[in-house]
Amino acid sequence: MGNRSKTVLLVIGALALSAMITGVALGDDTAPDSDSKAAVGPNATFSGCLLSGKITRIWTRDANPGRCDTLTNGSGRTARYMTWHATGPQGPPGPQGPPGVLGFYQVENEVAVPANTNGASATASCEAGDVAVGGGFALEPHSGWNLYNSSPAQTGWHVRADRVPLSTTGTIYARVVCADMTP
Repeated sequence: MGNRSKTVLLVIGALALSAMITGVALGDDTAPDSDSKAAVGPNATFSGCLLSGKITRIWTRDANPGRCDTLTNGSGRTARYMTWHATGPQGPPGPQGPPGVLGFYQVENEVAVPANTNGASATASCEAGDVAVGGGFALEPHSGWNLYNSSPAQTGWHVRADRVPLSTTGTIYARVVCADMTP
């Protein structure tokens, strides 16, 4: 297939796709049936004039092929009349896609922080093959903490904090929300 044929097919395909997406066909203001700018269905037939690799007129119903004879380019070439449909034959099935999300679940990891511990941390992790999509933390008691970090880890959520004063105890809870990706 030559480059010109490929260009023609590409232009026709782009116009057909555009018409399917918008649901509207374009008309030429000089054409007698230019009032055919109404919505069209997926089985619509289009007619047009192809000149120098571009379709210069498009109608939503079959037109007289002689309408393209008046269109020429600078080298004296006359436009070609052509028709096409908005939809073509169904293509072959594509490859199997990756599995989707089967559901969501939450994992929590609780770490007791003994007195006089400087910088304790907790990490909650998803099961192997699953993906962390969010997370957070809780600290008990609710006051008397220096929070250093609460952020995503490789497959979970990581929290790092210490008690103020260090002579008190507490608990860090790391939580992660996981997308179940494994069948």
